[in-house]
Amino acid sequence: MPRRRSKERSWSHDPERVLSGELDLTLRELLRLIQDVNPTRRVKDTAVAQARYVLKSRLQSLLLERHAQELSVVRTVRPGIVGLRHPAFREDGGHARLDKLSVRARELALARLVTLERRFHDAQQVRGGPLQLGEDVGSPSAEAEEISGPER
Repeated sequence: MPRRRSKERSWSHDPERVLSGELDLTLRELLRLIQDVNPTRRVKDTAVAQARYVLKSRLQSLLLERHAQELSVVRTVRPGIVGLRHPAFREDGGHARLDKLSVRARELALARLVTLERRFHDAQQVRGGPLQLGEDVGSPSAEAEEISGPER
């Protein structure tokens, strides 16, 4: 019988040690830590959830500052919210509120979003018609689909 994951399980790495630079994680480890910290649908206590959202945003900022070129940043149906994905991993960086990211991370996310949308638009022009959302445009990181749902 598979073991159920506790909603309040201990994290694989101490987020504060990661943010202070004391502990250096791989891209995949950082994605997993962001998922672990994310309180969406896991934490009932509002104060705890708010503290975890702040921590999640700080980790997402670190993710973008270190690995922006490796990520797909995609628009969501909610203004000011973007999805952070790595095309090769099942794990993702969740939904990020642009206004909660560091200034540098926000700049990187917006630049990455513009670059990927430009590739999508250019691919439509070359093809001579609209692409279906999520259709490959020649680069594994050039996703331009919208994702919806609650902030993660």
